Amino acid sequence: MKEKISETELVIKLPIGDIVIEIEVDSLERPIGGSISSKLHEGDELYDACMDAIESLVLAHAMAEIDVTSSGYIEGLETAINSCANNY
Repeated sequence: MKEKISETELVIKLPIGDIVIEIEVDSLERPIGGSISSKLHEGDELYDACMDAIESLVLAHAMAEIDVTSSGYIEGLETAINSCANNY
């Protein structure tokens, strides 16, 4: 779900791991900064490092204006998260 909460901020919520992406946009609505948060971390150093990498990639994709809310993207994200969970 994408929601414009102000003239300069867009929030994207994904249905996996309570992922929330906040993107700051300029006057032309181009991304100029952003952050991501989730509940994917479990306290295990290796697993959490894997989740950090996934979060970084999702944020980078959102900043590049890739539709991270599409069903195909969500399916791939879920596969990546499950793969990490099964390997750590």
